[in-house]
Amino acid sequence: MILILYLNRISKKMKRRWLLKEKISEDFIKKFPDYNPVILQLLHNRGLKTQEEFENFLEPRYESLTSPFLLTDMEKAVDRLKQASAAGEKITIYADYDADAVTACALMFRALTHLGFKNVDYYIPDRFTEGYGLNVEAVEQIAARGTNLMITVDCGINARQEAARAAELGMEVIITDHHEILGDLPKAVAVVNPKRDKIKEIQGLTGVGVAFKLAQALFSRISVGDGSAFGGKNPTSTEATVGRQESRIKVQNGWEKWLLDLVAIGTVADCQDLLGENRVLVKFGLQVLKKTKWLGLRQLLKNSGLDTGEYLDTFSIGFIIAPRINAAGRIQHADIALKLLISDDPGEVAMLAGQLESLNQHRQRLTEQVFSEAKAQAEMQVDNKILFTVGQDWPKGIVGLVASRLTDFYHRPSVVLEKGLEFSTGSARSVGTFNIVKAFAYAEAHLERFGGHAGAAGLTIKTEKISKFHQVILEFAESNLVSEDLIAEEVIDAGLAPEEINDNLIEQLKKFEPFGPGNPEIKILLKNLNLESLRPVGSTSKHLKLQATSGGRVFKLIGFNQGYRLNSITPGDVLDAVVVPSENVWNGRREIQLKIVDLKKQNSYP
Repeated sequence: MILILYLNRISKKMKRRWLLKEKISEDFIKKFPDYNPVILQLLHNRGLKTQEEFENFLEPRYESLTSPFLLTDMEKAVDRLKQASAAGEKITIYADYDADAVTACALMFRALTHLGFKNVDYYIPDRFTEGYGLNVEAVEQIAARGTNLMITVDCGINARQEAARAAELGMEVIITDHHEILGDLPKAVAVVNPKRDKIKEIQGLTGVGVAFKLAQALFSRISVGDGSAFGGKNPTSTEATVGRQESRIKVQNGWEKWLLDLVAIGTVADCQDLLGENRVLVKFGLQVLKKTKWLGLRQLLKNSGLDTGEYLDTFSIGFIIAPRINAAGRIQHADIALKLLISDDPGEVAMLAGQLESLNQHRQRLTEQVFSEAKAQAEMQVDNKILFTVGQDWPKGIVGLVASRLTDFYHRPSVVLEKGLEFSTGSARSVGTFNIVKAFAYAEAHLERFGGHAGAAGLTIKTEKISKFHQVILEFAESNLVSEDLIAEEVIDAGLAPEEINDNLIEQLKKFEPFGPGNPEIKILLKNLNLESLRPVGSTSKHLKLQATSGGRVFKLIGFNQGYRLNSITPGDVLDAVVVPSENVWNGRREIQLKIVDLKKQNSYP
C-alpha cells in the first residue's frame, strides 16, 4: 500500500505526486531484531520478507547464479559450437549496434577466442543503411564469405525470414536474444532466450546477459584457458555443470568472470531491472571493471576520468561509459566501439577511444538540437495520451535518445520518427504499464517491422503510412493507457528524522547498490528543513547547492540540473525535501551529502 502525501501540478498538462511507502509494522520489526528498522523498511519496500531473501539481496553471491543449462536449447548450442570448433568451421557473431549488443558481441568474441576457436569474426549492421536486427542482404553476405555457423547476440528472436534464408544458403544459426517473442520461433539449431523459460531469476537478462550464459556453459564443458583469472588462482568451487538437472552454475576455472565488466556495461545500458541475476552480474561486473583486463575499457575509463575506479557505479556506466559506446553506432558505425573492446593493440586502442570521445561530443550537440525541435512539436500534443514527432533531417542514431527525453519531460509515451523519402525509422519509449510493443503489434498492418521491450521499441514504416499509423496508435492509447500512468510520481522509501541520517546508515545503504530499474536509489523524505543559504554551482550554474538545518543538524544538499530553483526559494523558507543520502568524497575528506530529488515549500502545497 502507498500513502499519497501531496499532489502538485508541475505544468499545465502534467501532474507530479509524492508517494510514501506504508511504514512497516512493529511485528515485522520484532521478527528481525538484528536489523536496523530503516533497513528493514527498505528491504520490505523491495518485496523482500524473509531472512534468506535479505541475505541474498544484501550479500549477492556469484555461485547463486542459475545453471545456464536451465535455458531451453543451451545444450544444443554448446554441442553445435563444440562441433564447429573440432571441425574448424567459420563462425560469425551477428550483433546489433547498441551498447548491449556491442558488449555481447565483444564478450562472445573474447570467450570463443580464449577457448581456442580459431575462425571467428563478427558482423554489425549499419544503422543508417540496414537498420536494426538481421536482414536478408547481410545474411547472404555472411554466407558468401564462407561462414558455416552464425551466432546472433541481442537479436534474431523474430527473424524468421532471415533464418530461413540462412538455411537455404547452407548456414546454420544459433540465436541468443532476450527480446519479446512475436509469433513462431525462427528455424535454428538453437534458440536461447529467457522469455522461453519460466525461471524468475533470469527473466530480466539482457542480450549480453544471455551471451554470458552461453559463455558460462561453454567454459563448463571445454577445459581450455590459462586459469589466471583473479590473481592466477583457480576458484575452489567445483566441477563442470553436467546438464539441465543442475540448478546452480558450477565453474571450471573461473576465467569467464573477466567478462563480467562487459556484462555490467551492457546490462545497465539496456535499462533492465537490476534484480535477480542482473543484480549479481552487475554487482560483480563493477568490481571486475575496476581492474579490467581489456585495454580498450582501460583507455575508455581514462578518457572519461573514471580510471581511478573510485566513482565506478551504475551512474558511471549509464551516463558516462555506455553513451560513448553507443555514440559509435548512433553517429558513424558500431564497429569502432566493438574494435575498441576486443583490441589488444595499445596504439589502436588509443586511436579508437579518441574517436569515441569526438563522436560522443557530436552526439550530444545533435541530441540537443533534435530534442528542441521535437519538443516544439510535442507542445502542440500535450492533450494526447501519446506524443508523436517526425523530423525530415533528424539523424537515425539520435531518435531513441530524443524519445527518452520527451517521455521523461512530459511523462507520456513518445514515438520519434526520422522521415525518409520512402521509409521512415524511429524509436519509442513508454511509461507505467503501457506496453509499447503491444501498441505496435496492434498497428502491425501499417509497419514494415518493429520490435523491442514493453518500455522501449524501434520501428520501420513506409513514409506514406505515417499518418494512418499515428491515428491507430492514438486509438490504441486512448483505450489502453490508464490515466494513472500519465501522472509522474516520486516513490519515497521512508520519512526519517534528522538524527537518523548518520555515517552508519550511509554505510548500510551502500549494500543496496547497484541501483537501477527495479532497485532505484533510496529516496528519503526530510521535513521542516530551514533553508539557510543557496547558490548555483557548475561551469554553467545549472546545479544548485543548499545548506539547511533541522533538529539542530546542518545538512548540505546538492541539486544536479536544478539551478532553475534559484528563483523560487529563498533563505528563511521552510522546505520538505525528497533526497538520496550519499557520501561525498573530496580531497580525501568524506561527508554526508543529500542529493535533491524534489523540493516543496511548506506553504506552497495545494
